[in-house]
Amino acid sequence: MKELADRLGITTGTLTVQVEKLVKFGLITRSPHEDDRRSILVGLTTEGIELHTHHNRMHIQLTEDITRNLDESSIEVLTECFAKMNREF
Repeated sequence: MKELADRLGITTGTLTVQVEKLVKFGLITRSPHEDDRRSILVGLTTEGIELHTHHNRMHIQLTEDITRNLDESSIEVLTECFAKMNREF
């Protein structure tokens, strides 16, 4: 959980609240680590995977819609802007 919180840039307390909500909705599971009793493993359920896949497809479609009428130069600029944002967040 700490590793995930660090990667997301949030506190472990915030992550715990969100994880509990996602468990309640049946989107993720929590299970103890086999070798480290202090660690909790978090994974997507089948429904969670389906929701993630659907969400990913929506992002791809949005990107295609946004870039459909852009020329190659504009696409390169936009791609670089997204890359910079991804590095920051």
